[in-house]
Amino acid sequence: MGDDKASAFDDAFEEAERDEYESVSIDRAKHTRSYLEDLVSEDEEIASFTVAEIIEHLNRCL
Repeated sequence: MGDDKASAFDDAFEEAERDEYESVSIDRAKHTRSYLEDLVSEDEEIASFTVAEIIEHLNRCL
């Protein structure tokens, strides 16, 4: 990921916080990372999915 994308992701992740406690955002990051790693370990093609595609998948699951 390029520096601009990484910075944009970090900014968006911080702005999306729903709770003022730092541990909540860290826990969210850990759970999200674990979920994505599990998905990719099951099917490497998932690594090429866009964020929009992952959101679409999550919407179908809810």
